[in-house]
Amino acid sequence: MKVFVGLIVGVAVALLAQFPLEPLADQNDLLHWVQHGLIFWAGIAVGVSLTFLYRQGQRKAAWPGR
Repeated sequence: MKVFVGLIVGVAVALLAQFPLEPLADQNDLLHWVQHGLIFWAGIAVGVSLTFLYRQGQRKAAWPGR
């Protein structure tokens, strides 16, 4: 369940950093770098979540009797 929350939060942060923050980031250098940081950490969260989901699926495929 935590994996899905991490995936949803990561995608939501990336979308919020990309679209609503874009006009403000064009006007202010600090907000521009905050936008980059948010997109970076959202990518990390999505990547880790997808890795855990992939590993869970592989475990079930490798040991179908369990």
